[in-house]
Amino acid sequence: MRHSTLSFAFLLTFLATIFFLQWMTDATRTPIFWIALVIAIVFNGISLYALPPRPRRSAAFVMAGLLGLTAACATVTWSTWEPPASHISHFLNRMDVTLIGTVASEPDRRPSMTQYTVRLERMQDTDGFKRDVTGKILVRDSKGWPRYAYGDRLLLHGNLKEPWSIDGFDYGKYLALQGIAAILTSATIEKAGTGDANLFPFALGRSGPWIGFGALYALKEHFEAQIERLLPEPHASFLAGLLTGARRSIPKEILNDFNATSTSHILAISGYNITIILTLIGGMLFWLPFRWRFIPSVALVAAFTLFTGASASVVRAAVMGSLGLFALQLGRQQNVRLSLLWTAFFMLLWKPQYLWNDASFQLSFLAVVGLSEAAALINPFTTFLPQTLGIRDATRATLSAQLFTLPWIILLFGRLSLIAPVANLLIAPLIPLAMLFGFVSVCISVLSFPIGILLSYATWGILSLILLIAHFLAHLPYASVEVKIGRSMTAVLYVCIGLLIVFVQRVSIPAGRRPALAT
Repeated sequence: MRHSTLSFAFLLTFLATIFFLQWMTDATRTPIFWIALVIAIVFNGISLYALPPRPRRSAAFVMAGLLGLTAACATVTWSTWEPPASHISHFLNRMDVTLIGTVASEPDRRPSMTQYTVRLERMQDTDGFKRDVTGKILVRDSKGWPRYAYGDRLLLHGNLKEPWSIDGFDYGKYLALQGIAAILTSATIEKAGTGDANLFPFALGRSGPWIGFGALYALKEHFEAQIERLLPEPHASFLAGLLTGARRSIPKEILNDFNATSTSHILAISGYNITIILTLIGGMLFWLPFRWRFIPSVALVAAFTLFTGASASVVRAAVMGSLGLFALQLGRQQNVRLSLLWTAFFMLLWKPQYLWNDASFQLSFLAVVGLSEAAALINPFTTFLPQTLGIRDATRATLSAQLFTLPWIILLFGRLSLIAPVANLLIAPLIPLAMLFGFVSVCISVLSFPIGILLSYATWGILSLILLIAHFLAHLPYASVEVKIGRSMTAVLYVCIGLLIVFVQRVSIPAGRRPALAT
């Protein structure tokens, strides 16, 4: 039996088990379950040596599945274990608490408030009792001044509350993906100094955050400020969303236009954006052989990831986007699929909740599947586009990703954009140009602001055209309709898409030929 077949058995069993365990996480903590699993593995291992060659292959296939099942159960058991008694999740819904902690990620600055993710060290109740605590909370500061930065040690006072649901959206699960267990409301914030040692005698002097992230976040903030100097709103917020993933200041009506046309994926750093960057770089390196473009492209994506702050979502997007480029590099489709499954394996090994609750991970995963599988199906619709700056490849990547993400988007958000294919065909070729001119104009404006202003006019024109197209299409009758489907219907849609792609690949692609997107 080929090693790739065993790998598929292991990985697919792992993913399927992780998926189904979201509804029965307690089952993996039963001793009887683990005893039965160990007995099954031992019995199957003995049969590998006792059986003849042909049945032994089946036993090896079963062993790979059992190991995938074991890895999935161990991962879920470890990740869903009850937190220690000192964790902040055990002290929710308390009023007038005082805490000390360190800003652990990039501040989320919005027009109406600033949100800080704080890693806690110590807490004092209203009764004066002090204790060490662990975990992270979200602190909301409506004053906005003074401004605090990553790595600042803060003294906090407010009401510690459990995250609540918003219009059916489970905000608690969303925050839990970031390791945040509570929200501090009605907060008063000040920097913790040496005078706080009497209040928290064990809190000061602990190891601080990595200084490199502070420099990265400061660079990103300066870059976004330079965008605001060059462009008016909403163009500045739009460009910041494309280049740094900051969509906090984008007007709600523009977000609604992009949602209605199913093009909102371009407004946040995702596997799609990283793929666009990769194809843009590939287009600029057209003078190199295709295989030689891989290393400089991935190196520049790594630099881009660090520039945007290297948050967990951006790192995942970079990995998925690089995998999409890797899919174009490889000539064998089987290797592409294995690479994608191994990537998902290592991500879920760290946090299986990504597969359960993280729409960003789910859509990025499906987008890369579409990128690697649907090229032949999309090819006939993009032959009229030029290859310049990777415009044709970017459009193919967009449509391929849309094909595989559409059923899941309908399941998650309950809406179907009927205008989405037209919107993506019109907008996708403009995104590489907007990102290129925008990035170059910002960088040059640091050296010479007048020249940067001149270049920014081209950026403004491209962004204006994108906004105009999105607004016009979003307001057409029946551009977006409400559609409710369940998981079973979603599964049926994916089976139909898969069968269609298999049919097209068998008819149009000779054996051993590279996926068409790579040509």
